[in-house]
Amino acid sequence: MIFILFYFAFEKIDNPSQQTSQYYHSIVHDLCEDHVPCILVITRCEDDYPLGAWWEENKGRLLEKLQFYVKDAVAVTALKDEESLNDYNQSRKNLIAAIQKYALKDPWRAKEFKQKLSSFFSNRIIHRPNVSPRQPEPLWYLQRPMGAPPSAKRIWSSWFS
Repeated sequence: MIFILFYFAFEKIDNPSQQTSQYYHSIVHDLCEDHVPCILVITRCEDDYPLGAWWEENKGRLLEKLQFYVKDAVAVTALKDEESLNDYNQSRKNLIAAIQKYALKDPWRAKEFKQKLSSFFSNRIIHRPNVSPRQPEPLWYLQRPMGAPPSAKRIWSSWFS
């Protein structure tokens, strides 16, 4: 069972960031070569009544604007309180049904997948833009054990470079 779930918050779907679009295209087109089905999951749909109505009314316009090719879209709520319990259960059923409907029967094997995955992480994750000086790089904190003297940093830094 192979597929891609691409999540979007309801309030951001009409105005996605360029980075979100780039991630979608990198994963679906570049990494998976358009062979793996993609389902758009729209979250925070608590006020959408009936659930999914807003998507049905706007899907043509939004898919054109997003330039995403998806097999289906599912509007969901993750709130499990008394007021939203029916919508939560319906969200769960709709998402499971979409996964079962569009999942590949046989695993897809990409040629040179390991190389593509390595390149993807190298280009998109590891070599991300510089962090501003006010926000220190998170890996910096991992370069030496907590409480170790600063001189120990040299020993640990080779592990993360």
